[in-house]
Amino acid sequence: MLRIVLGAVGGFIAWLIVWVGVEKILSAIWPAFGVHQRAFEEAIKNGGSFTAESPMLLTHIVVGSLVSVMAGSLAALIVRTQIFDPGGLGISMGSEPSIITVTFQEDYRMTNVATSIKFASKTDRDEAFATGMTDGMETSYQRLEGVLSAEART
Repeated sequence: MLRIVLGAVGGFIAWLIVWVGVEKILSAIWPAFGVHQRAFEEAIKNGGSFTAESPMLLTHIVVGSLVSVMAGSLAALIVRTQIFDPGGLGISMGSEPSIITVTFQEDYRMTNVATSIKFASKTDRDEAFATGMTDGMETSYQRLEGVLSAEART
């Protein structure tokens, strides 16, 4: 539960810092953006009218989307917990949580996917490998490659 709260708080703080920072940077390098922002702030403070310009609205939509995705990713990184339940298979995947990192790297119009699993102990690693998980992962990656290849041809 604490990780969920920390994830929400961390995501919000990251969102706030990046949002304010991006607005300050855009105001500094794009004078029209700064003028637009100050006019908006004056209208809010004094209760006056304000008419938004389309390029500025579009900029806010793009920045808001990017900042929200970044903050959500940070929150997910903080909160992320994956538990494997072997059900009635009579196997164990270890007694402690593992840290799973998936990275996507684009090289020459091709995306490479790498999965790294850090087990809490050698025993946990050995128990996980004994389940046949590496064969299952390889099969999943081959199926994904087939789907993506078929998609690319259409």
